[in-house]
Amino acid sequence: DAPNDSQSQTDDSQWRIWGTGDLQNFRRAETSVASKGGWNTVYLGLERRVAGHWLGGLALASGRGKADYSYSEGAAEGRLELRLKAAYPYFSAVTAQGVEIWAMAGAGQGRATNTINAQEPHRGRFRMRMATAGLRMHMAEWPSVQLSALADAGAATLRFSGEQSLANLKSSVRRVRAGLELSGHQGEWSPYMRLNLRHEGGGGLSAAGLETEAGARYSHGRLGMDLRMRWMRLKGSGKYRESGAAATLRISPAADGTGLSLTLAPVRGRPDGTDLVWGASPLPSETPAGAGNGLAMTVKVGYGIRPLQLPGLVTPTLGYARGAQGDERLRVGVDYATELPYELRLGFGLERHESLGNAYRSIRLDANMRW
Repeated sequence: DAPNDSQSQTDDSQWRIWGTGDLQNFRRAETSVASKGGWNTVYLGLERRVAGHWLGGLALASGRGKADYSYSEGAAEGRLELRLKAAYPYFSAVTAQGVEIWAMAGAGQGRATNTINAQEPHRGRFRMRMATAGLRMHMAEWPSVQLSALADAGAATLRFSGEQSLANLKSSVRRVRAGLELSGHQGEWSPYMRLNLRHEGGGGLSAAGLETEAGARYSHGRLGMDLRMRWMRLKGSGKYRESGAAATLRISPAADGTGLSLTLAPVRGRPDGTDLVWGASPLPSETPAGAGNGLAMTVKVGYGIRPLQLPGLVTPTLGYARGAQGDERLRVGVDYATELPYELRLGFGLERHESLGNAYRSIRLDANMRW
């Protein structure tokens, strides 16, 4: 998985190799057009932290997806399939004044196939370019309360070249946000609230509005909880509303890694769009996001044991994830971790994934080594 930032803060000048996967599904139904589809991406990254305050890395990605679409009154229907390979250099830093800054760029190319009314498919190629950057600056601090300013901006462009429907196509999107965050710490609770001004452009939309998020984190011994609520409304050439809520319950194993661990995370809508600065990773997590009024759910259970025959920790796991559009993933596996003579983590799992009426089975092996 992607690195844990809290651990990385204590590691000076170390290289890390990490990998993660991202699965997204969407469905859109309007009077003039309807579409549904999905996008899967696998990331492999290499990064290094320097002097405890600077982090730089490069992520390589391979993604593929498809979208089925249809227009009103059966005028046309078809399928668009995309395959993309891309590279994403990124960095983050904390200045001597305590300002957090981050940036990421991306470039890639791929192949596209568009099939309309079951006729001969139109084939072509496309290029992707993107860039995004942001900052967090502490403004004021009182007992148990801190005020920070947040800002980020980003843009992305797709350019197609190919046959007929794919000839000379171009799509661009851009986003600018700026806001304030009020966070605090009182005993075992850490509440926060964010208010952002936001502008969206591209894709036929030019709109601006407000985005708010509020939540609280709780920690007591092995028990942890995270609550979030978010609301956004934009007006301009079009109107757009978005909202969401999420709750995450965690039971951590004992300090030596043994015993029961549990993660339970229901999600409705999109509850986390205002997190402008990277947390554990600059790239998407494997936790499914909700969409619309759909309810997504992630459950993972494990139990750590230390066999006498092995110099490490063995954790059998069972995981289940359900997306907001009904896609499901079931994983049965076992993880192994050892710290002698270097830190090595291995994961083996049997997975079953069902999406858009199709079922897939796979064997997955994860490896993470630190030295």
